[in-house]
Amino acid sequence: MQLCLETLLARPDMAPLQREELLRRSTRACQRLGRLLADVSTITRLDDGRSCIAAEEISIAAIAAEAAEEYTAQAAARGMTVINRVTFSDPVRGNRSLMESVFGNLLANAIAYSGGTVVEISQKVDDGGDTLTITVGDDGCGVDPQHLPRLFERFYRVDKGRSRQAGGTGLGLAIVKNAIAWHGGTVEASLRPRGGMQFTITLPLRR
Repeated sequence: MQLCLETLLARPDMAPLQREELLRRSTRACQRLGRLLADVSTITRLDDGRSCIAAEEISIAAIAAEAAEEYTAQAAARGMTVINRVTFSDPVRGNRSLMESVFGNLLANAIAYSGGTVVEISQKVDDGGDTLTITVGDDGCGVDPQHLPRLFERFYRVDKGRSRQAGGTGLGLAIVKNAIAWHGGTVEASLRPRGGMQFTITLPLRR
């Protein structure tokens, strides 16, 4: 961004098309920086201010529905469909913004990197009503199994070049892991038998 702006200042007579391209690059860099700062802020909040994060009664079904709707257009632009099968609407003790980050990051990752045609959110409640399991899966290319143990590490990237092009910060899955841990749950990544990735979230319903 600095290089583009310095070039614009040094060459006031630059051709309009070149000027526009440098402005576009600066805009993309600024957007990446904004996403990075937002993600770092969330991670810091989870690390240092866990006790200050407010808990309230939230609806997992409502949050999942809003996330699916928000990412439908983005998915369609890549030839994908978002299917939401989450209907669990009983109040859950949690934090709405953190759960919005969870669904948003998982959907954004599937859309940006899977290369599939479908990303699906589904649910299962155990027989005793103590645990809600949510899965977010796609039918894409998946990843090499060697990457699975490290996917939730901060700034870990399976494909650094592709992640940068897609505008990722490398913190999305770390946020997912820490946000779910704050809710007393767990999240795991696995490969689907027929291809693609699946993230399985387990949330306690009685805390």
